[in-house]
Amino acid sequence: VGVTVANASGCAGETMVKVQELPEPNPVITGDLDFCMGDSTLLDVGPGFVSYLWSDLSESQQLLVHTPGDYSVTVSDGSGCSGEVTVSVVENDLPIVDIIGEAAICEGQMTTLNAGNFQSYIWSTTESTPTVDVGVANNYSVTVTDINGCSGIGDFALSVNSLPQPSIFGDTSFCEGSTTALSADQVYDSYVWSTGQDSQNITVANSGIVSLTVRDTQGCEGSTMVMLAVLPLPV
Repeated sequence: VGVTVANASGCAGETMVKVQELPEPNPVITGDLDFCMGDSTLLDVGPGFVSYLWSDLSESQQLLVHTPGDYSVTVSDGSGCSGEVTVSVVENDLPIVDIIGEAAICEGQMTTLNAGNFQSYIWSTTESTPTVDVGVANNYSVTVTDINGCSGIGDFALSVNSLPQPSIFGDTSFCEGSTTALSADQVYDSYVWSTGQDSQNITVANSGIVSLTVRDTQGCEGSTMVMLAVLPLPV
């Protein structure tokens, strides 16, 4: 850029200066722009600037963020030029784990616990699959990680009911031409006799093995049997 000047005597002089336009700084914020509830993320605008001023008025290169929202920073370089950048930070909810399975089973049975659909699993039984098969009374837990990298814990209490142990009362030997009365030792939810009868008390006229399977109010089954003998009549 040049300029020419003249004084009152009509004498003129000229000079020139070189003007240079400096580029503005172009800051870039790095770091995770989302974090899990209860956690935080560290934003970094990088080195090489003379000054930093974040939207929360902090003046360091990095900013530790605990709450979601928009965060901006203005930086200045050695030439006194400034640049600004803004990012949005999101807080992700923790996954809610609802384990599905039978809360009570009968002794000797197994139940499948299902933790749902997540990225990874760590069960208290050491398995790392979405489902586990268990048959022992215990409190089971699973830690899951979702697609955002957030973790949640689910618990499940399993109880195991003992099997009923029925007994058959009644005479196991009787005279030819007569019958014997048999009965289950106590009241159960259902009865299945090998004779085809389904009540607590039955009458039998033949020799041989008679078995009984009962089911209690918990849905558990138990069985027992007796041998019946028919005595011949005296001659």
